[in-house]
Amino acid sequence: MQATIAQLTFVSFPFTNPVVTAWMGIGGLLVGLIGIGLAIYYGKRAEKRRIPTFVVQPNSEVLVKKIVMSYPGLSVSFHDQPLTGEGVVATRIQFWNRGSLPIIKSEVLRPYKIVFPEGCRFLDLVLVKESRPEIETRFSVSGEDKRDFVSIDFNILEPRDGMTIQLLYCGPTNAKFEFDGVCVGAHSPDVIDSAFVRYQPAFSRAKGLLVGAAAWVGLFLFLVAHDALAPHHPLLARVFEIIQYVASALLGVFALAAVVYIGYVRLFKTQRVPSTIIRD
Repeated sequence: MQATIAQLTFVSFPFTNPVVTAWMGIGGLLVGLIGIGLAIYYGKRAEKRRIPTFVVQPNSEVLVKKIVMSYPGLSVSFHDQPLTGEGVVATRIQFWNRGSLPIIKSEVLRPYKIVFPEGCRFLDLVLVKESRPEIETRFSVSGEDKRDFVSIDFNILEPRDGMTIQLLYCGPTNAKFEFDGVCVGAHSPDVIDSAFVRYQPAFSRAKGLLVGAAAWVGLFLFLVAHDALAPHHPLLARVFEIIQYVASALLGVFALAAVVYIGYVRLFKTQRVPSTIIRD
């Protein structure tokens, strides 16, 4: 009879402990919200459309500073052409098809262009990498209304096909490029802020598993200490009770923040540049 009571007490213990019930409630909320977010996310991904996408990398490299360009007695030239302005800058731009339908050359109604701001002078460009040679990327440079622009021509951009372009220009490091182009089903290219672009996972799966394992081990040790010490020390029992309520509140706040961050920022705002167009 005593063994049966002990077994019943042990079985019912996890579901009567406030910390366990709090974790179970939060876990259920997380699973539900993440499930809804994933359903919306994969529903949007299932839409058949073309999404030509541009992103400017934030880490532009200054090759010649403005102070050098304007220093008395010094001259800077490129292919025997003298340069003046705010400096010589190299920046990289990614262009790829983020949609689920291919972009074919015959379906491009207006060529895709990188438009330089007024006052910036185009110097040179390099195709750093393209996802595969069948794209056959070609460039042409021209000017209009005191503004240079680079036209991009290609045979086909299948989903996640694209390229990385390095531009060399004379102008400020924070030059605001504009992008243009039209294809069937996409009236303008999608331009993504570099703040919402991932070039590699910010938090690896191994680290995530370690953090999760540490959290569960900490919870287990806390429950063991609670059941071993609380019944014999009223003061410790009160301390454990306060810790439980505080931990439950903090877990709720962190869980809600995690859902918002993962669901909104990671799934909907943040985009990952295809690894096939990133230089090794």
